[in-house]
Amino acid sequence: MNHAEPKPVPGAPVCPDYLTGAARDEWFRISALLASAGVLTDIDGTALAAYCEYFAQWREAHVKLRKTGNLIKTPNGYPVLNPYFIIAKSAFSQMARLLVEFGMTPSSRARVRVEKPVGPEDPLDAFLKQRTASSSPARIQ
Repeated sequence: MNHAEPKPVPGAPVCPDYLTGAARDEWFRISALLASAGVLTDIDGTALAAYCEYFAQWREAHVKLRKTGNLIKTPNGYPVLNPYFIIAKSAFSQMARLLVEFGMTPSSRARVRVEKPVGPEDPLDAFLKQRTASSSPARIQ
């Protein structure tokens, strides 16, 4: 464990102006979820924006694939892989890497550690700590 790890303030960064359409919609959807889970900070904006852009590319390519299919025919009539399939695959690959960084997959979420917010100590916790400390057996020296 890195005890000297920087501790940026948790919270959602401001949505960049360059995100539009599906990328912008995804920003607001996922940033709220990540912020409430305590894994998002202001310095995560660029990585989150990249995730949102890849999400939008993947989604657009996926929609077009549904209409045209995975294979298309060349002008000579030969079947080839639809370019939208390649775009969707590439965008999902990049998106999946960022999903892991933010703990948005089941296995990566198990590795994420979230600090409890610093604030006043819960009165029950304080009482239990005091009681545990006072009830510990005396040491024989």
